[in-house]
Amino acid sequence: MIKKYKTIEESNDPVWYFTLPENYIEQVKRFFTAIEKLSDFRVKPGIQKFKSFEDFNKAKYHELK
Repeated sequence: MIKKYKTIEESNDPVWYFTLPENYIEQVKRFFTAIEKLSDFRVKPGIQKFKSFEDFNKAKYHELK
C-alpha cells in the first residue's frame, strides 16, 4: 500500500505502533534453535575461505571437509 502525505509533518508520524513482548528475544532464540534441530543445514563458525567456486559448492553440499 502506498501512503501519500500532504505535509512533511504528516510523514513524520510512524505508520504503525507496536511494542515487543518482554520475552521476544527468548522466543526468537527458541524458534531458531528448533529450526536448527529440524534442518540438516549446518554453518561452521567463523569466516571460511575457498580456493574456487567448485570447493564452495562442495562445502555447501557437505562434500568438502
